[in-house]
Amino acid sequence: MLPNGEFGHYIFKTFNECFNIAKTFGSGLITLGLVPVIKEYLNYNMKMIGVFSKNREEWYLTIWAAAYYGFTIIPFYATLGPDSIGYVLDHTNVSTLCITADLINDIAGFK
Repeated sequence: MLPNGEFGHYIFKTFNECFNIAKTFGSGLITLGLVPVIKEYLNYNMKMIGVFSKNREEWYLTIWAAAYYGFTIIPFYATLGPDSIGYVLDHTNVSTLCITADLINDIAGFK
């Protein structure tokens, strides 16, 4: 969707293009240390990443990266209200959140 609310022309990608984008994105997250291992859940070592976005291409590519690299996706939903955002942040200790610009104000003020 364009900034004016209209839909622009979509350029389709092949499976291989999407797969390579997802692999590169996931590799970058690891290299930058944005998905640290969390060891506080029983005997599990988890690498968590949050996603706060309406359905869009980048959301799906993030899910693919998570599947490829073994990240646990923590979904955030604007429809659940601001209290749920704080609750999820507090209970998961997720340190990286993939978010769209239109939802940034919804998380402003949280740690």
